[in-house]
Amino acid sequence: MSISEISLYNALRKRLGEQETEELVEFVKSEVKTELETKTNLFLTKEDKVDLIKWMVGLWVSAIGVIIAVIKL
Repeated sequence: MSISEISLYNALRKRLGEQETEELVEFVKSEVKTELETKTNLFLTKEDKVDLIKWMVGLWVSAIGVIIAVIKL
């Protein structure tokens, strides 16, 4: 257990009992870990950013091409 887990455990032990407190601390720990993994997976990687920039540039170039074609008609 880390210091924050020990602090949480000590704060809840008197009210809930040892078994329930330990289960609650493990539950909170697993939920925080799951949430952190979920948030970490949402970040763009360097390759994702490059692909996104390529698509943006391609769409802008094609949009400008369409506008020019419409103006020439």
